Amino acid sequence: MGFRPSYHNDENMVIIRGNQVLATAYAVHIMDVYDHYRFRYLLKKRKDRAFNGLKRTDDWQDKYFKDGPSKNEILFWTEKFAET
Repeated sequence: MGFRPSYHNDENMVIIRGNQVLATAYAVHIMDVYDHYRFRYLLKKRKDRAFNGLKRTDDWQDKYFKDGPSKNEILFWTEKFAET
């Protein structure tokens, strides 16, 4: 989860049992790294159009509360940890 894995294609796997706080922190970090590289990809691909989707209201969050892929991802990362 650092420079070497990101730039040298090293793979890491961590299994955490019995520490929900630590497992949640790792999951949040993984989501953050993924979102960071996804944003960089979109920025490179779309160039000057990369920021066209910014909104002034909070309705951009609606997809996270309606049934669908975005809500499913949130449930995957949160409810699964709560069950263990």
